[in-house]
Parts: sequence; C-alpha cells; structure tokens
Amino acid sequence: MVPARAAAPRFPRLEQLSPRIAYLLPPVLVLMAAWVLPAAAAAEPPVRVLMLDYHAPAEHDVLLSHLCVDRCTRQRGCPEDLIKDGVDYWSEDFVVYRPQYLGRTARFVVDVYKSKGIDFVSISGHHASGFSGNFGRGSFDTEKLAKQLWELPGRDDFFTGPGMVMLHGCWTDVKSGFEGDPIEYVRHILDETTVRPGQSERLLAAVHQIAGDEEAYRELFPNACILGYSGTQIPGGRMEIYGQVHGFLRGLAGASELGEPKWSVASARGDRDEEQRVNRGVDQECGRVGWPCNLCRQDADTYSPLKDGLVRFLRSERTRIATSNSPRGKSDAARLEQRFEEAALYSNTSWSCAVEAPGTPPVYPRPIDRAPFAELFLDLLMVDFGAVDADTRGRLEAELVHLLGSLQLDGATRDRIRRRLADAEAVAWRRDFMGEPLRAMSTFRQRDFFDFFAEVGFTPAFEDALHSDLPRVLRENAASQLRPSLGRRLYERSLGDPSPRVRLLAASRLEPELGVDLLEQAARDDDDRVRASVRDRFPDLLPPEG
Repeated sequence: MVPARAAAPRFPRLEQLSPRIAYLLPPVLVLMAAWVLPAAAAAEPPVRVLMLDYHAPAEHDVLLSHLCVDRCTRQRGCPEDLIKDGVDYWSEDFVVYRPQYLGRTARFVVDVYKSKGIDFVSISGHHASGFSGNFGRGSFDTEKLAKQLWELPGRDDFFTGPGMVMLHGCWTDVKSGFEGDPIEYVRHILDETTVRPGQSERLLAAVHQIAGDEEAYRELFPNACILGYSGTQIPGGRMEIYGQVHGFLRGLAGASELGEPKWSVASARGDRDEEQRVNRGVDQECGRVGWPCNLCRQDADTYSPLKDGLVRFLRSERTRIATSNSPRGKSDAARLEQRFEEAALYSNTSWSCAVEAPGTPPVYPRPIDRAPFAELFLDLLMVDFGAVDADTRGRLEAELVHLLGSLQLDGATRDRIRRRLADAEAVAWRRDFMGEPLRAMSTFRQRDFFDFFAEVGFTPAFEDALHSDLPRVLRENAASQLRPSLGRRLYERSLGDPSPRVRLLAASRLEPELGVDLLEQAARDDDDRVRASVRDRFPDLLPPEG
C-alpha cells in the first residue's frame, strides 16, 4: 500500500525527454512510455478521511454517501491491506475510518490515527467546550487536550495533517466565536442536549464554550479549512444534514457550473408541504439500500462532480501541506471561504481557511480566564432552570458558587457586580439563597460563597450571615473570609459572637489598620486560642497579658 502522504510519482512525459535519449529508446518502449507514464503520473494515493461519531450518526451517513464509497470488505473487493488497517469504507478516491469505539478521551483517537496521514476530519458532536457526547462511548474534550496529550509522541501530526475539518456542532464558527444570549445557550445545553452525562457537567461545558477562545480551532488545526456554525447548528433531520453537506461540496465543485441544487432545501423551510416533499425526496436518494449508500451509483450526474471536487481539493491540500512551501495568502483564503459560504444552503454555515505556508505547530487550547464571566456566573446562579430535580439543582449551584469563589476581579467589574447585587431582585435572591440552598452546601462551598462577596467588597452578605440566630457553621464560614477592606463593623460583630470559633476566625484575619482597640479586644477574649491568635502575630502592639 502506498503511504498516505507519499508524493505522487513524478515521471517526465515523453516530449520532455532529450531528443537524443528518445531516439535511442526502442520503438516498443516509446509506445509503452506514451501510454503508461501519464497514467502513472495521475495515480495518487486515496484521500484519507476520519469520521468521529460523538453525537448524530446521520450526519456522517450523509457525508459518507456523498463520498461515493462502499463497505471495505473482501466481498466488495477491498484490498487486504486496507482491511487489516481498519478501513471501514473505500473507493479509488477515498479510504474512510469510522471507528465504532472512540475511547473515553481524545487521547485514544489521536493515538490511533496520528500516523495514518488523515487528510479530512469530520466530528459529529455537541459543541459545548469540545465535541462531547454519549454516542460511541467517547468524549473528545478539547479543553482537556493539553493535559491528555502532553506526553503522547507524534500527537502534533494528527492536527497538522488535515486539509479540511468539519465541526458539526453549535457555536463552532472559528471566525466570530460565541455571539448570543449566554443564558439561553445554557438553557439549550441543559434542556435539549445530552452533551455530558449530568446537568452540572453540561452547565460547566456550556460555560467553557461561552468563555472559549474563538480562534481555538483555527490554532488547533493550523493547515485546514474548517467548517463551523454561527449560533445553533441547523437541526439534525436528514434533509437539513443533506443541505449542509451538499452545500459545502457545491462550493468546492463550483456551484455556478452545477446549476440549481437537486433539492431546494432552503425553499422547504417554512412551507410544510414543500418540506414534506423534499424530505421524501432526500430519504429516497439512497433507494432501497437506505443511508449510507454510494450516491454516485444512484445518480452519477448529480453526485460525481461533487465528489470529484472534494477529491481534487484535498489532494492539492495534501501536496501543499506536505511540501510546506505552498503558501495560501489571505486573499486566496478569503476567495475560498466565499466560495464555500456562497454555495452553502444555510446562512449560519461559515468557513475559516488557513493562510500562509504550512509548518505552524498546533496550539492546544489554553485554560480559560474565567474572571470576565463573573457576572454571567452570578446571573446563572440566580436563574430558574425549570424542570431540574433538587439534587441536580444543588450540584449546579455548588459548581457556580465554586466558580465565583475562585475569581480575582478588577475594580470596574467589582463596581458593576456591587450595583447588581444591590438591586431588589438580587437582595431577595441572596436572602432566600442563604436560607436553605447555602446551608445545605459543604463548608468549602460556603467559604467560596463568602469569598466571592469579599472579593467584590459587598458587606451586606456578611451582615446577613453574622447573626447569632443563624447556624453556627454559616457564621464561622462567613467570618473565615473576612478581609480588612470590608471595614471594622463586620469584625466588631464577629468578635462579639457567642461562638469562640467565630471569634477565633475573625481574630485571625484582623490587621492593625482596623484599629489597635480591636486587637486589644481580641487579646482580652475569654478563649485562649482567640487571645493567642493576635498576641502571637502582633506582640509589639499589645500590652503584656495579665
């Protein structure tokens, strides 16, 4: 079998030979050369495709059918070396890997396919911080790639080789990034998807996506043209998927040369009768065999030009990437993207193509700076997620509290959040939240809660908590997060608390700037531990004990 990335044989044509050498060739050899050499020059290794089913198999059933491939079996004449290599579908133009087992993490996929010279990667999955899902028992979490792959030899080859990548999922437009109502997106992820096994995991995945680096996939696949969707991807009915795949292939083949699409998918939207007619037509494209199928056998005039255009493009991209000296300028990329998008049958389909010469290594997604999303986390903590059971709701709230408690904010953000927390809606929420949900949380999460309010400088949350009629654990955890920037009054209240533990926690966070009289008050406390907490730290500021 010819290696996937081996350059096509380069033979001189007969007319390029020196006249003297050509004269010396025996006549039979001249005739053979005239017939064999051009054919050999045209023979190129097939394009190698990897399809990863993390969500909707129908997406790849349609794409696979447009490639015009057949099952790779001995009965169908598939070469033995392809069968042994694990190829699932094949033709003279394509070999397709569509693994049924995807591993628990992306490491499995990258490790298996990093050396197979993949030209085209297509990933079907919910895009909420990576292509995750429960179909195929796998999870390709892009936010974890750096951690999962850092010691895997040859990992870069998986990402630098492809000339095309299709990302079947919401908010995958690598040019614009996330644009929309984040609360509604989180509702969509929680209510309408199965992207992660639990609601709290899905919420965090959605937050990662909202906070994600809009250029992450452009940097991860530095040589490819990448398909993405601005906003929510068109729903996954076969007619819709057919329109998505058909549109981008028309762009490659040259839509103006192909005439009108066989099925006017766009006209079917909003017209129920037309939608049913088009749906029936698309469903019948594969005939009795059903999807997937070899569409070129069903209608060669319609589908062969689309398949051929993709083959030509990916073979030229393979050569460009392998030689590392064939740059694609910004204007060339813009023209290519325009061809894709003008032929797309849906307006939310968007392409981003690599520019300049290949050779840039992949950049694995970096940890997200969550600080700019503090207000979103707070809004999510207040929002009603609807039909969510109490246990799940508790996990969601605990995760959000932890996120808020881990942030370091700038002054402008603190000011905005303080104003937000002072409005009537937020005051009612905070008092209700401290009544039951917060009390049910662990000590660590309660401290995260008060740490957030200390970071913001919002004293009313502490004033509400530091009342002797509230549970002692809640008062302790509030006292443990006091900061001098919150002012004297909260320390005065804590140092007068009936619980020695509350007084100790407050005293351990005292500073002279709050007043030496407070240090002296703590140094006279009835509890030995409270006295020691200030005397050990400030011996020069306090009179001798006794």
